[in-house]
Amino acid sequence: MCCFWRSCWVRRWRGAEGSEDFLAELDALTEGDTIRYETRTMTCYIGNLDSYVDVTLCFFSGEEQIPFIEAEEMADLYVTLCRAFGEESAGLYVPGEDGIARFTRENGYEMSVNYLTGEVSFIDYDAFLQELGGHALLDTVGETGFDSEGLPALFERVNAQPYDRYGSAVTLNLSGYHIPTVAMDAGWYMPLQTFGDWNRGSGAPRLRSSTTRSCASRSICTTASRRATTSGISTPSSTMWASGSCCWIRIPSSARNMELYEAARSARYPDGCPVYEEVGNTAYVTFDSFEINNYDYYGETEHDPDADTIEMVIYAHRQITREGSPIENVVLDLSNNGGGTVDAAAYLLCWFLGESSISMKDMYTRAVSTATYHADVNLDRVFDERDTVTDKNLFCLISPNSFSCGNLLPAAFKADQSETLVGRTSGGGSCVVQQLTTAGGAAFQVSGMQRLSIMKNGSFYDIDAGMDPDVYLRRIDTFYDCEALTELLCSLR
Repeated sequence: MCCFWRSCWVRRWRGAEGSEDFLAELDALTEGDTIRYETRTMTCYIGNLDSYVDVTLCFFSGEEQIPFIEAEEMADLYVTLCRAFGEESAGLYVPGEDGIARFTRENGYEMSVNYLTGEVSFIDYDAFLQELGGHALLDTVGETGFDSEGLPALFERVNAQPYDRYGSAVTLNLSGYHIPTVAMDAGWYMPLQTFGDWNRGSGAPRLRSSTTRSCASRSICTTASRRATTSGISTPSSTMWASGSCCWIRIPSSARNMELYEAARSARYPDGCPVYEEVGNTAYVTFDSFEINNYDYYGETEHDPDADTIEMVIYAHRQITREGSPIENVVLDLSNNGGGTVDAAAYLLCWFLGESSISMKDMYTRAVSTATYHADVNLDRVFDERDTVTDKNLFCLISPNSFSCGNLLPAAFKADQSETLVGRTSGGGSCVVQQLTTAGGAAFQVSGMQRLSIMKNGSFYDIDAGMDPDVYLRRIDTFYDCEALTELLCSLR
C-alpha cells in the first residue's frame, strides 16, 4: 500500500558535524510537508528457516533498503520472539500520547519511546529484558531446569530469592546518533535495526545503498557506545569505530599463545589428546571449550562426549564413580580453554563444587545479581551429593589461555578454596559475549555489558585480571606430562 501523509514529524539527523551528506539523504525522503510511504508484509525468520512470522514494515519515499517498524507491530514482534524462545507471553503495548509509546512487561517494568525527540527510556533496562519467570535479574543460564514433559532436568535453581540489586534508569538518545524516528497519525515508526539493538541483539535484511550504510554505521555505533563507555571492558575484546559510511572491527588475538600450548600437548599426544584419561589414581578431564548440543541426555541414545561438555561430564562422572574405581584425584584441564557456553560451565562447576553460584554485574546499568544452581549429573532427576565429585582431591590446570568461562571456573575454585589451581595465571576475561549483526547483515561478536564476577561480603569483584595458580609450572611441556604431574599432585595431599 502506497500513501501520502501531511503534517508529520520526522526526527531529523540534525546537529552533528560532518552529517551534511546524511541530512541531504534524509531530506530526499520528504517532499515539503508531505511524506510518501509504502507498507509491505514481509517474512521474519526466527533462528532458522522453519520458524517465521509475517511482519508489516514501512518504507518511506521510495527508500526500499531501510525498513521501519510501527510501534504496535514492534510490540507484537517482541511477543512473538519471546514465545519462540520459550516464554509464554511478554510485552504489552500501551498507546501513549503526544508521540510517546509505552511498552510494559508483565513484571511491571516499562520502556518508553518518544518518537518526537528520539529518546528511548527504561525504568530498569535489565528488568525489562528479564525472561519471564527468571530466577535472577541477570540469570545467565538458559536451561529452564525442566524438560518438555515438565520433569526436572539438568539444573535446579537453588534459592527462590536470589541476590539482586537493581540498576539505575537509562535513556538512549537516538537523535544524538542521527537515527530517525517518524511520528504521524498513521503510526509511529523507528528503523527495524534500532528495534533489534535495544533488544540486546540486532537483525535486518541485507542493505547496501549509501543511505543505508550511513544508517547502519550510526545504528551500530549506538549499540557499541554503550559498551565502550562502561568501565573495564575486558581484553582481548573487539574495538569498533565508524567513519562516513564504513564500520571497522579490530579483534586482538591470542592465537600464538594457544599454538604454544597446543604444540606442547601434541608432542605428548601425537594422535590427539583424549578428553578423559586415567593415570593411576588420577583422572584427567580436558575441555578446550564449553559446548552444548542440546542432546536428549536422559534418552537411551549414545552421544559423542567429545562434542558436548554436559555429555562429557556425565561420562566422566560414570567412570570416576564406577564400582571399584581407583580414582582419588580429578584434574580439570582448562589450559587451552578459551570459553564458551555459560550453561556448560555452570554444569561443570556444580559437578566440582556441589553447587555453582554465578555473579553478574551489568556495567551499563550497574545492576548486580547472583544465582545459584545444582546439577543432575547422574541423571536420576534428583539433585544431591551423588551428582558431585566433592569427595575427591580436585585440581584445575590453568594457563594464560584460560579465558572467559575458562577463567570463571578457576575464579570460583579460588573463592571456594577446596580446589588446587595448577599451572600459570589464567588469561582473565569477564565479559559475557554479545552477538550482533549490522543492518547490512554482517555478524560479529563483542564483549558485552554483563561481567562475570565473584561476590564476597556483599561486594562484586570482576575476574578480568585472571587467577594465580597455587602450584606454578615453569615449563609448558610439564603441563601434559601426566605421569610426572600425577606424581606431583599426589605429593601435595
